[in-house]
Amino acid sequence: MHHSFSLHTNSKDILLRSIRPSDLENLRSWKNENRKSFFFQEVISPIMQNMWFEGYLNRSDDYMFIVQSPQYEIGCMGFRLLSGKADIYNVILGNREAGGQGLMSKALHLMCSYIISLSIHEIGLKVLSSNPAVKWYIKNEFVQKAVQEDYLELVLEMSRFTPTTFYINT
Repeated sequence: MHHSFSLHTNSKDILLRSIRPSDLENLRSWKNENRKSFFFQEVISPIMQNMWFEGYLNRSDDYMFIVQSPQYEIGCMGFRLLSGKADIYNVILGNREAGGQGLMSKALHLMCSYIISLSIHEIGLKVLSSNPAVKWYIKNEFVQKAVQEDYLELVLEMSRFTPTTFYINT
């Protein structure tokens, strides 16, 4: 069985909870609405989403969270553990009304704090150069590691990052 838990801070203004089957339609919708910002740009069908989820459930090194505030679901974000490093993926602001409030930044900080607690010392991601989120990642303490033909490799600048205290609910 795949890990199922949630993460929050003392303030409880942001909660990261493991995805579950009832989240699949939101995940699919959010990814499709934002597909031009991702490497995989095809429209995802319900069957494709279910196939992804079945594979996800079998990967113990893959974590996907719904980002929630006390009022509503905000979006999603995930990471994979690969060779002692973490690769962040599918960071999506699903609820546009939640944009500009710093909630996704708080969620990213919370997720990175959790990753560090797993004794992971490199947190990176790949983002299309054309994705407007590049500036957001840089604002959130990621720095450019490499430039590829159509994407950037970014890493969290650990020397500037201060992990936050978090709590796990199972």
